[in-house]
Amino acid sequence: MAELTWSTDLEQAAEIARHAGGMPLNFHAVSSKGGMIQTVIGRIPQRLNGRLKPNLFVPPGEIGLLRSGPSGVLLSANDRRRDYARRLPGGWNHAPGFRARRIGDLLRARSDWTEERVFHLQQDLRCEMLDFYRDLAVEAVDSALNAEDGAVRNDAREALEHWDGRIAGDSRGVPLLMHFRRNLRSTLLAPFFAACLRAEPLFKFSWRSTEYVVRCLVATRDKLLLPGSPESDWSTRVANVLYNSARKLRDAHARPVSELRWEDMASRSLSHPLSRRIDPRYFQKLPLPADGDDDCVYVNTSTLTVCMRLVVSPGREEEAVLTMPGGQSESTISKHYRDQHQVWCAQVTSPLRDLAPRIRRRIYL
Repeated sequence: MAELTWSTDLEQAAEIARHAGGMPLNFHAVSSKGGMIQTVIGRIPQRLNGRLKPNLFVPPGEIGLLRSGPSGVLLSANDRRRDYARRLPGGWNHAPGFRARRIGDLLRARSDWTEERVFHLQQDLRCEMLDFYRDLAVEAVDSALNAEDGAVRNDAREALEHWDGRIAGDSRGVPLLMHFRRNLRSTLLAPFFAACLRAEPLFKFSWRSTEYVVRCLVATRDKLLLPGSPESDWSTRVANVLYNSARKLRDAHARPVSELRWEDMASRSLSHPLSRRIDPRYFQKLPLPADGDDDCVYVNTSTLTVCMRLVVSPGREEEAVLTMPGGQSESTISKHYRDQHQVWCAQVTSPLRDLAPRIRRRIYL
């Protein structure tokens, strides 16, 4: 970090980043003179024939470098950029890429960006990933041949019609779509994991790399992939998965699924890091909005949330904005403990310059 502070251009910053130690991370740099770069910082383990080699890392010169193109947009959103990462023996379980594509579309849609507008872009709740499952479920409900209980079918249809395309706390239809996606994935992939379950009854496949496989299986529309009677067609079997999901949700919440909102399922809170080791009564949990999930721009799950929102324009640092969940201090006796949480939950900007007078000490590296 100290060397990066004194770098004079983007090429020098990239060279410093690629020689740095630590775990591999996406690295972005932007110059006040114009231009942006993206590469990977840290040591990337070398693999030979799929096996890790101890203390053997990818040479810094072989780590790719991206420069901003005509669109002037470089982003990662934790996805795997194939254009410069395919040559690397990189990791796995990368994000599917829905967030990255959504961010890119929003950035390219306008050119009059300000700190305030970029800040609110980070709160975007559109979830394009669920469009696929909504369309699949609607098709199944409309064309299924089984004589399913009319109440369940109509309740599921109404829930699908009410979905507004977002994962907001007050969005209806999201609970059903989430359960339908999970159950469909489990049903389609069950034959592939049967041997794993026989060897380890508690086996659970939780990686995110299944989305592509599931969509390829759905594209075959082979009815043998889903359980059902011999005479039932593909749409009927998909509808059965949807109706089973609706029944489970209805029984769990004692309400029609068309009335369920995302906030009825998504309970979010912020815990102090020490609450697991010390009596949790000393650390009050801070409530978080139910908005968001890990497949929309606003990442917010039961185990993962954004650590801060910081927007800085090179050359316009005085206009920077910053908000964070909790506060500026983790000490429960500090007046800055939880001092930013209300601003965070209100989802409004807080100028970084307003925090400057509160700083008592400065640390120089």
